[in-house]
Amino acid sequence: MKTLAFSLSPAPPFRLDLTALALQRRPINKIDTWNGETYSRVLVFGKVPLLVQVTQTGTERSPRLHIRAQTKHLPRNARICITGSLQKLLGLRADMKQFYRFARSDRRLSELAERFAGLRPPRFPFVFEAMVNGIACQQLSLHVGLTLLNRLTVRAGLAVELPAETLHAFPGPEDISKLRMQTLRRLGF
Repeated sequence: MKTLAFSLSPAPPFRLDLTALALQRRPINKIDTWNGETYSRVLVFGKVPLLVQVTQTGTERSPRLHIRAQTKHLPRNARICITGSLQKLLGLRADMKQFYRFARSDRRLSELAERFAGLRPPRFPFVFEAMVNGIACQQLSLHVGLTLLNRLTVRAGLAVELPAETLHAFPGPEDISKLRMQTLRRLGF
């Protein structure tokens, strides 16, 4: 297994815990995981799955993110691709200054903004994933939607095999198009 490690310094305030929990939504999510210290997700670049893990040191006012990627074959531009994906997933480029200025003008909103300072608006790395999430999570409930997404990911997503477990990337459109309609129905769609 090859490893790539590097660090990023997002603009403050930033809190990985709040942002990862917003992205994870529920503990059953197998795609975006948060264990209390580390945000983990399998990303795919050039058909190569990479397990990306992110931790934070420092404070919300002086944050430092430490990224570690593991894979069998490390793509040449892995650092650039990982950084770009994390900028979307963790809202690293979101400029929150106007929001915080606006929040100060309302007592209730100000209290919430202060309590959740450092939470960034997370986004999915691809429109396709956002669309599939929207469809799945509006079926019955968020819990059911995440269950469907987990099944789809395990069935069609590229895998990173670790000694203790196998993790999967969210499948792309080409991965899902290979599935038969009967398979999608068995998964719950």
